[in-house]
Amino acid sequence: MRMDEQRKMFSNPEGNKAVVEWLAAYNISAKVTKSKFFVRAVGSVAAVEKALGAKYMTFENKKKRAGRTQTIHSSLSFTVPVHLHKYIAVVDHVTNFLESKIKPHYVNGAQVSVQSAANLSSGSGGLDFGNVVPSTLYEEYGIGTFPPAAATITDNSKNHIGLWEDGSYTWSSDLDTFDTAYKVPKQTFATAGASNDFQDCESYYGIDQCGEASLDIQYLTAIAAGTKTTMWWASGSSSGSFAAGFNDWADYVLGLSAADQPTTWSVSYGLDESDTSSSLLDSTNDNFKKLGVAGITIFVASGDAGISNYRGGYLSSSTCGWNPSFPAASPYVTAVGATQYYCGQGGNCGGSSSNIKGKAYPQIMSSGGNSYGTQVTSGGGFSCHNAAPSWQQGGGSYKASVSNTGAKPASGAGTCSTTGTSSHYNANGRGYPDLVALGWGYVIYVGGQKIPGIAGTSAASPVTAGMIASINAQRLKNGKAPLGFLNPKIYLSTAQAAGITTDIGPSSASGIKNTNACGTSGAGCCTTEGTSVVKGWDATTGWGSLDYPNALAHLGSTLA
Repeated sequence: MRMDEQRKMFSNPEGNKAVVEWLAAYNISAKVTKSKFFVRAVGSVAAVEKALGAKYMTFENKKKRAGRTQTIHSSLSFTVPVHLHKYIAVVDHVTNFLESKIKPHYVNGAQVSVQSAANLSSGSGGLDFGNVVPSTLYEEYGIGTFPPAAATITDNSKNHIGLWEDGSYTWSSDLDTFDTAYKVPKQTFATAGASNDFQDCESYYGIDQCGEASLDIQYLTAIAAGTKTTMWWASGSSSGSFAAGFNDWADYVLGLSAADQPTTWSVSYGLDESDTSSSLLDSTNDNFKKLGVAGITIFVASGDAGISNYRGGYLSSSTCGWNPSFPAASPYVTAVGATQYYCGQGGNCGGSSSNIKGKAYPQIMSSGGNSYGTQVTSGGGFSCHNAAPSWQQGGGSYKASVSNTGAKPASGAGTCSTTGTSSHYNANGRGYPDLVALGWGYVIYVGGQKIPGIAGTSAASPVTAGMIASINAQRLKNGKAPLGFLNPKIYLSTAQAAGITTDIGPSSASGIKNTNACGTSGAGCCTTEGTSVVKGWDATTGWGSLDYPNALAHLGSTLA
């Protein structure tokens, strides 16, 4: 359904008018946004306090970010007139605070297999300092020839992809350096939302504040080479709410013309579902649904600390347990977990890419409990807030897999905690992730410097998004609509029969943890909660990784 059709069918001119008039009575400037689904307002603190019955105060987070203490101006509560309740789903940026975010995980130098200078890849090989580079991914997933053929780039150029960013920045010069080093066709990107802060990534922000956005743009554009790309930045700490940024972004995309809308987005960020209000979760889900109906596919990193999510960086008796991630646990996004290569107990993945796929270095679930290397644990679990949707409930193999994963302790709907880590999971909740990809050992460029050993689901999401974006390009070439909301299509038995994914089964190798009960390396593993890797879907590796040739044939050609 085109966005203009959605606006005519679902927008509420009467409600918009009532809200604008209410705010105007308090001298607050308010107007309906281009999407027709939001009203944005700006006013003095005194005016907003009077209109909403709020009381703004200054809060300070002692934990510094990029060397700076975080402060925020927010209220603890607000009210709106009763007669407007029927029109208002959520009020953002009034009582919101800063929440957790995924950040890419950096392997320390000792854990990376560094080859001699004579054996280092010049860009044509699959491994560089023991790390994954674009050609590795092309071979691993059967994406096609590398470097990409001119015809592929021409087809992709008619498509559009996007990245959601918050608090991480990137240099276009680093993208140029990366493209040259690994023989990727030259790429550019547009910016939207809050500005990309072009301060010195090397001396001011460095890897901590430029790593995520650089990882995202360098690998998304390498996989979907030649595709028009937009990076959208949330307003982040200046607005006081990370979670509300997803609605801000949805409002931006919903307000674009069909010609300007990216068909595929990747989000490498998230927060604890329990830290987000029900009204904000519901309104965000509603907006994700609108995007999917409009032909837009959203990929979200599933988290890097297993079932404990952001608390998994410091596992203990109080932090072990089920703690779903949002927006990964939204029913309207495709959540992507992480795998890694198994390179033997020494962890040495040296050599050329011809030794990798299905041979010496098989993919296994990424786990911080593994006995070698510094790794992340693929995030997954079951939403406390969102029920398993029909396309998930109807999958017999999905249901069988859930019962075989050893998920424990199980409880009925509503018994898991919506305010923190829980010892029980919601057996009737939306399970995630849906897919996985390599989330281990990437090399990126930041501030002109090569940074090896990057790991995380925040690498897996843009890689998977890039593959689907390329499939969308072929659909557009053949006169078909973009895929849009993907999950109902990949959970179908026909899709699984077509082999669009490669299952990541349990590993029998010594020292390998086939469970998402662990956190990041060194954080430990929970003993009473978690799920195991099994054949078929599981809450660690989903359905597995995309098999690009089969996915292209089924999703790109066979599927209407």
